[in-house]
Amino acid sequence: MRKIIIFLLLLIFPIFGQHKISKPKNVTYYMAYNTAKRIYHIGFTEPNQLTTSGMPYMISDTLEIEYLKKVEEINPDVKSEFTNLQLLPKIGEFIESNTIYLAGDKIVIARKEHIRTVNETINDSNLYIKYDLTANKYPDWTAGEEIGIGTIRVYDGVNYQAIKKHKTEEGKTPDLLKDFWKTIEVKEARMEP
Repeated sequence: MRKIIIFLLLLIFPIFGQHKISKPKNVTYYMAYNTAKRIYHIGFTEPNQLTTSGMPYMISDTLEIEYLKKVEEINPDVKSEFTNLQLLPKIGEFIESNTIYLAGDKIVIARKEHIRTVNETINDSNLYIKYDLTANKYPDWTAGEEIGIGTIRVYDGVNYQAIKKHKTEEGKTPDLLKDFWKTIEVKEARMEP
């Protein structure tokens, strides 16, 4: 009888095991996965939108570098199962901006839409963001990139965080566009999820 009462109370007052669901204020990169079923979902959530998943594991972050670091830290046996991720297009094929690709054993985020060229590598920081222990914490600002709210870029040694979604343009640098960027200190970098 006692178990039935507890069960009924939990149905009426479902306070245990629930999490507050909030919409992120910034673009949030995620990977939801189930290693037993070899299913992986990867992508990003726009500000004020939700992404839900029935997967038992999920990693996410609003900062591209931190997100990629978390992905790189996943067990190598699990990473070898990322077969359903979008492969980096071949030479001569179109690459979409803000798209997460699998390039060999690395996961990268394309910064700009473009046609992949013969000489292009994932080490080109104007085209791709990838996690690298020796890389700067945040990518440098570059023209032609789709920027989401909360995105951090470094320009002339200063950290800037986007306050509006926009596409960067040559000559319209963060130091000149106060309506689109704010300067931040490293400790301010993590915004509310």
